[in-house]
Amino acid sequence: MKTTLGFVAAMAALVLLGGCAAMGLGTPAPATPAGYVKGVITAKGSIWVNGVEYQTTGSSVTVDGSSTGTDADLKVGMTVEFNASVDASGKATVKTVAYESGVKGLVEVAGDLTTGQFTVLGQVVQTGLSTVIEGAADVTGVTVGKFVEVSGQLDATNVLVATRVEVKSFGSGDELKLKGEVSALDTVAKTFVLTLENAKTYTIDYSTAAADKVDSALANKSKVRVKFATSPAGSTITATSVTLKKQDVKPESGSKGELEGIVSSYVADPLSFTLDGTPVSATGDVASKALAAGLADGKKVGVKGDVGADGVLVATKIEVQKSDKELKGDLKEFDGAVTAVDITLDTFAIDSTTYYVTSKTIFHDKDWTGTDPLAKLGVGDQVEGKALKGTDGMYSVIVLEKHN
Repeated sequence: MKTTLGFVAAMAALVLLGGCAAMGLGTPAPATPAGYVKGVITAKGSIWVNGVEYQTTGSSVTVDGSSTGTDADLKVGMTVEFNASVDASGKATVKTVAYESGVKGLVEVAGDLTTGQFTVLGQVVQTGLSTVIEGAADVTGVTVGKFVEVSGQLDATNVLVATRVEVKSFGSGDELKLKGEVSALDTVAKTFVLTLENAKTYTIDYSTAAADKVDSALANKSKVRVKFATSPAGSTITATSVTLKKQDVKPESGSKGELEGIVSSYVADPLSFTLDGTPVSATGDVASKALAAGLADGKKVGVKGDVGADGVLVATKIEVQKSDKELKGDLKEFDGAVTAVDITLDTFAIDSTTYYVTSKTIFHDKDWTGTDPLAKLGVGDQVEGKALKGTDGMYSVIVLEKHN
């Protein structure tokens, strides 16, 4: 089945972090692997994140808290977190990788092409320029009653900014999922109040859940993920499992880190903030440049740095990315036959227009699997996608899809 890509603000801007060509600065330097990574899977084989292929053979894969996952569970567009080892040759291998869905549930408010938004289980979801939408042609295919799994992160207004949306009909074996904080726990009645990150609340009834499906350490203020088989009855959810939401991957002291995400808990002086649970700090010129670029809560950023003994990533580079409105004027959609490919320069052409592939380009489709995704592209291949025009007139590719 052919799948296409919807429309996001924040993710398109990531091309600017990974590819200097978009800014008119020439061909970007090769991406280098990091020891601690948080970002979006841009291609498979094993997984490509931030322009680097990380091998997953023999790796531990955790999906929504379950350690029984495999490489097949990791898909393009998912936001993942992992530790990796890098050998003398530069080959990077994942030790442990974790994926946590933002929400799984039935759509309550259908997708709107103008806003790019839909609502599921009370959570507003925002799609954008490089959101991978699987199972629908675009966000209008996200219709009421469809089952969706969303990967992404909340912004400053508690909207879930999606990097991937999988759409399908709800069937047996599918589970809905929410995550939040426990309060008003009643261990006799086996109920509690779940407060979501967007402040919406549900009453959770876990009285019919199997004993081994409810964490024995459940307590007030616990961060939990709740799974259930049917839509809420009003504000009440009958849970099939309740598990503590722990940090599945912890940054290793002394490792190089590369993260992307949305800023929260921002403090200007001395500069510190959090990226999806990971604390970040910066001083000197790094902090000054980030502040001058408008760093604030809700901003999408890319960060490189070193992990300290306290688990804080000390930033050596912070890139504050452009908003959707700033990007759309430079957006170009393309569809045609490839007329030239240069793997050394990471470029391909369609007629007289040259396109740069960057470390943030989303390679949609399984056809891209391999040592170098661009090596799978040949003259005559029919492709489509979206790109941003730089000041030098060149185009940096946001998403690339090859026709089957």
